[in-house]
Amino acid sequence: MPRLLEIARDKSREGAAFVGISANDADQYPDDAPGRLADMVREQKIPFPVLHDATQNIARDFHAACTPEFYVFDEARHLFYHGRMDASTPGNKLTCNGEDLMAAIDAALTGAKTPEVQHPSMGCNIKWKT
Repeated sequence: MPRLLEIARDKSREGAAFVGISANDADQYPDDAPGRLADMVREQKIPFPVLHDATQNIARDFHAACTPEFYVFDEARHLFYHGRMDASTPGNKLTCNGEDLMAAIDAALTGAKTPEVQHPSMGCNIKWKT
């Protein structure tokens, strides 16, 4: 989260807009309920809106599978990048540097070519409603 917040603050100054969406089943996972998300936004001083996808339709429409999962759209609002933040995972002990996400945002902001390699995100599965 700290690195993501740094990226959001830096890239917002360059014209990128950010939004977070939580699609987890808030009934089964109350820490992911809208009230707790609002607390998290305040406590961590998240500089972008964080929404709750109560129906999970957005997650389905975007073919989301895990958290966190990143989507970058270009100026024409076409999907430009869908993938991981970087190569770090909870188990591999690599430092979270955000290089994949930053490269995608930079490319989108400058009108560069879509990244050829887009590694899938690795994280916790979305908590789907049953």
